[in-house]
Amino acid sequence: MAEASRFFNAVDGDRVYSAADWAEYFASFIGNGVFGSPGTNLQVSPGDGMSVSVAAGLAWINGYFYTNDAARTLPLLTADGTLPRIDRVVIRWSLSSRAISAAVKTGTAASSPSAPALQRDSGVYELGIADVYVAAGATSVSSANITDRRGDSALCGTVSSIVSEAHTHDLAGSSLTGTLPISKGGTGGTDAAAARSSLGITPANIGASGTEHTHGLAAGSLTGTLPVSKGGTGGTDASAARANLGVTLSNLGAAASDHTHALTDAAITGALPISKGGTGQTTVAAARDALGLGNTTGAVPISSGGTGATSASAALTNLGAAASDHTHALTDSAITGALPISKGGTGQTSAAAARNALGLGNTTGAVPISSGGTGQTTVAAARNALGLGNTTGALPIANGGTGQTSAAAARGALGLGNTTGALPVANGGTGATNAADAVANLGYAANLVIYSSTEPAVVNGKLWLKPIS
Repeated sequence: MAEASRFFNAVDGDRVYSAADWAEYFASFIGNGVFGSPGTNLQVSPGDGMSVSVAAGLAWINGYFYTNDAARTLPLLTADGTLPRIDRVVIRWSLSSRAISAAVKTGTAASSPSAPALQRDSGVYELGIADVYVAAGATSVSSANITDRRGDSALCGTVSSIVSEAHTHDLAGSSLTGTLPISKGGTGGTDAAAARSSLGITPANIGASGTEHTHGLAAGSLTGTLPVSKGGTGGTDASAARANLGVTLSNLGAAASDHTHALTDAAITGALPISKGGTGQTTVAAARDALGLGNTTGAVPISSGGTGATSASAALTNLGAAASDHTHALTDSAITGALPISKGGTGQTSAAAARNALGLGNTTGAVPISSGGTGQTTVAAARNALGLGNTTGALPIANGGTGQTSAAAARGALGLGNTTGALPVANGGTGATNAADAVANLGYAANLVIYSSTEPAVVNGKLWLKPIS
């Protein structure tokens, strides 16, 4: 490619420059777009009916300059009857027309319409300055239907230059449009949520909780006291809370927490529920029924924990029990166990064990002499074991008996002098059967006086006897 340089004065017409040369020159240091100031530069707004208005302003496209010194009205095609569309307002550079002008590119009606694409080639270059939503059947355009695209660098953008403009912009002013991308030091969002999302900020990656997080009321992360002005009580205990809220017993019409009521007090109403130790009822029948006592009148049945009776004897009968003073035959099957020695028994259930428990010396056979028995099982053997001299007949005198089996024979064997009548004096008796005869037989007659009922005068040397009647 040949070298080129410009711009020099011509000598004899040897330096001729075209518009393209000048455009190339300006394009080398002035970028495409609309001028950023004022903020209304080439701004699109609603017109009358189906039209829009493009405000006065300046633009630069491919080194070519555009100016519009007054608002310009651009008509829109009639709206589709059933479907919406999006039209795009552009500033169009046309090399063949050798002009830059404002125009409307009509979109295609669809259920989800999109704006027409921009044409950018060697012959035509378009800047999209606004999109217009045309509703189905619309007859006019409102501000809500217009989307400003001037600040979108992909569609339009503002003119850039190697010469800095000394102008400033209020950050809240209308001359600032669009969203500052992250690449330019912005957030790329128009609200806090969108900004956090664009910057990749989440509660998790910054060690924070989401805005909808909760705290348990007993959590350690809750500190301080919630004031009354924030819906709290401003107190950390019941007393302080009541004081802060101005709560008193009098202004509540309430009684102290430790007040009492008599159960017959008119202030006591309703029925005390079972859960509070009552029956939850106001009649005997209903109370019995609520407590599951099986019936509402009469005696409480056994199945409900009662006796089914109204007297002790009937209750004992119903319960299959005996009176406290009942008796049993000793052979009764209801008598069980062994009667202890302390109660007059043996404490045992067999003869052998009983004999042993009573200390009778052995557990079978005859009770031995050492235990108060004879050690024998027959009279003869017992007499012999006890040393009674013989094993049959009368006990001999030598063994403490008489050797006889009759009184007469016994008296004779014992040497009592006779076998009948009074025992003679010679044998240690009196030989008499009455007192007078006994006294006479014993030789006391001269000195012995026997009186009956009246005691006589004392006479020395006399023995007085009173018969025993």
